[in-house]
Amino acid sequence: MTCLRLTEGTAGDEATFSPETARRLREDKIADVTSLGGHRWRVKPLLKVGAIRFPDLELHIRPKISISRLWFLLGFAYDKVQQGWQEREVTATEHPDLLAAMAYAFLQGAANALKHGLPHGYRRESRALPVVRGRIREADQLRRHHGRLFPVEVDYQGFTNDVPETQVLRAATERLLALPGVDPKAEARLRDLLARLRQASPSRPGVVPRWVPGPANLRYRTVLGLADVILRGGSLEFGTRPASGSPVVNGLLVQMDKIFEDFLHRALEQILISHGGTWIGNEAVKITTNSSLTIKPDIRWVARQKTQAVIDAKYSDHTDKARDYRFQVITYCAALECLQGHIVYAGGPQGSSIVHHRLRGRLAIDLYEHRLDLAAPLSSLRDQIQTIAELMLANTTTVT
Repeated sequence: MTCLRLTEGTAGDEATFSPETARRLREDKIADVTSLGGHRWRVKPLLKVGAIRFPDLELHIRPKISISRLWFLLGFAYDKVQQGWQEREVTATEHPDLLAAMAYAFLQGAANALKHGLPHGYRRESRALPVVRGRIREADQLRRHHGRLFPVEVDYQGFTNDVPETQVLRAATERLLALPGVDPKAEARLRDLLARLRQASPSRPGVVPRWVPGPANLRYRTVLGLADVILRGGSLEFGTRPASGSPVVNGLLVQMDKIFEDFLHRALEQILISHGGTWIGNEAVKITTNSSLTIKPDIRWVARQKTQAVIDAKYSDHTDKARDYRFQVITYCAALECLQGHIVYAGGPQGSSIVHHRLRGRLAIDLYEHRLDLAAPLSSLRDQIQTIAELMLANTTTVT
């Protein structure tokens, strides 16, 4: 098997694998694949980072930003993991691969959360017992035992560790153990953790267990959020066989442009929450009378039944497409009768530079282009977001 290690945003490298694997890489938008003849290919990564294993290729894609900063963005995007700009309870060691960092962070979070025992709760049980417990099911007693006193058919609330939270932790542990890129030390610790979590029911193939935040699971919140990232962060179905008969692939790939968009959404919402309104992400809006055309802005700030601002997140800085990006946001603003649009690039050394365009015409739309330096210290990154939020606020009336 070929093992290929790449970095997001680079020109890629050459490797040998089958045409079937090349097809899957293209179809799942993991990489651009160019044939070099025979079974030799040039692989250029796109917007997904992580690791994936095909029958003849193990591919690792490292993000262009640091692992610790990606971990921060993930925490913000998945709001069950982290609230706000505070330091995380679990930090990601700077491992060379995302999955290695994820495994150690999950293990650390599990160790902290399970100091006082596994998640637990009460579950309704229906059983035949030699003693009375809970409520007697009289109809079942008569039908099944024909007048005998014992055993007794009862319903009762039983104390159990087999609750959704424990099921989520077990599923995340099993998934990490099946993924490429987890080192032997982490694997051994994961197996020890799995032995402890076997009191929970295994998840059904293709079904991800769900948990609901509440007072009872407060101390497990961080590790459960990490489990959500592990279970839901992948861009491919895990361990499934496609209908076409293609071979099983195992992997976890994080979509970087989606993570950036979700981070921007939640960060702006948090700063401007006191000013009211609703934040809407990726909602289709009909713009014709017969509903034949729709638009789907990345983020909208809506208040008093009117779109106050449109935000378009661009993780990839394709300068050759800047003109198309501008017209896209202008179209959104015109269709929604919105007076301001913002294009936010995940920029590099330019930092938080701002370009302003004022359109002629009745609407006089203000279009702003921003660059966020994702590698900047957190305080600086927050200031950059704050600048965008203040600019949005200055271009609208009070919405509370």
